[in-house]
Amino acid sequence: MAGAGGNASGRRPGPRRILDAGLPLQTLLLTSYLGVFVLPLIVMGLGGALSHELLAEREEELTQTATLVTRLFEAELCAGGSPCEVDWSGPKVTGLLADVRRATGAGVRIVDTSGIVIATSGPRLGASLWDREEVQTSLHGGIGTTGRTQSVPVIGASRLDLRKEIPVTWAVTTAPLTLGGRPVGVLLLARPTREASGAMANMARGVGPRGFALLGLAVIGIGWWSWRLSRSLKSLATASNRLDTGPQSGLDELSRSRVLEVRKLAIAFASVTERLRARVAYNRDLAATVAHEFKTPLTTLRGVVELLDDADDPLPPEQAAVFLENARTDLDRLSRMVSGLLALARAEARDRSGSVDLDAVFAEARCPVHGSTGTAEGEFEAWSMVVRNLVENARTHGAEPVWIEAGPHGFDVVDAGPGISPANLEKVFDRFFTTGNHRQGTGLGLAIVRATVEAYGGTVDASSRPGETRFRVRLAR
Repeated sequence: MAGAGGNASGRRPGPRRILDAGLPLQTLLLTSYLGVFVLPLIVMGLGGALSHELLAEREEELTQTATLVTRLFEAELCAGGSPCEVDWSGPKVTGLLADVRRATGAGVRIVDTSGIVIATSGPRLGASLWDREEVQTSLHGGIGTTGRTQSVPVIGASRLDLRKEIPVTWAVTTAPLTLGGRPVGVLLLARPTREASGAMANMARGVGPRGFALLGLAVIGIGWWSWRLSRSLKSLATASNRLDTGPQSGLDELSRSRVLEVRKLAIAFASVTERLRARVAYNRDLAATVAHEFKTPLTTLRGVVELLDDADDPLPPEQAAVFLENARTDLDRLSRMVSGLLALARAEARDRSGSVDLDAVFAEARCPVHGSTGTAEGEFEAWSMVVRNLVENARTHGAEPVWIEAGPHGFDVVDAGPGISPANLEKVFDRFFTTGNHRQGTGLGLAIVRATVEAYGGTVDASSRPGETRFRVRLAR
């Protein structure tokens, strides 16, 4: 088993494992540019090979066609096989040439025994083809085949076009032509190869050493520029790895990158990082605050337990009842704080997908309501808790009467109490802050209100003066 494990761990990584491990962007870009650089070589090789293959295929087709056409000429021009004289410029021969061209798509020429073109379906009537090898082969009784490249004018080329001709490769086949058993010359068929092979062959010839060198320089230039641009992504990865150990100086520099996507990603990443750091700081402060708030009642409970446990003589019933009542009060407060913390956690993670009729929420507040707000994002229970906490907070502090002023952008909970001092007004939404008896309240009610409203995209603030305290809730519209 140990040997098998060693062999498995010592295996060289395969291509799939290398891809799964990931590759740097610069390596991928360099590989793609090298692929572009090698592509012309592949095109040249494939173009030449395909052109050669298609040319051979076309020559074989023309050979079979030439054999059939020579028999057609013998049958049509000299019926019965007797010696005959043919008018090579007459309508009968011209008609046969036209029919063959339409049927085969190939150009047709008749060359006499001296190599002169005496009939043709195209140009060059009277031209000498004596020096062509395939013509000489057929004059001696064989079948001649070859491939020939010829420049052809570009149809519709503008006057400003410096390149007025393109090369076209032709498959040429010749066969001996006899009439009435007498050799009269050579039948020549010529047809261009397929456009795909011609285009690839022309591309292979057109690139050349100079074009290949220019292409190489272009690839090197593009690769260098892309390498410079991709450095910002590498810097982004480096800066992200330093976020937990240092400042965001790297992200600040990347937010001014020339690459728009990198700039946007750096700004978004910095924003997310700031929110995460704020959340970490919030959780750290919350933990410290909870530890401080829990310390006092826990200390009281420990003192009561130790006092009851260490007393040599039983405590008088009246004194024991006081200690037990204090312990019960602190236990109740701990229970309320735990419930409040759970409510605060739920308030910070509210679902914004639903909607609620706030006017129906106001109807359960048991206080006068002026105006109407309509619907808002959120849940009925959550908004009911917000309104209930604001109203009960005012009544707990003896601020009567209490009423709600509703409008299209939110609502205010207003009371006519003595007001809140400026020092306390700044802290009313802080966790565990309370101006009442510290054993009766948890100081989490208004903190839950703020967390719930902000979770739904709204805001809440407070203002106060003698005779009026106002909590303003503004909704996200």
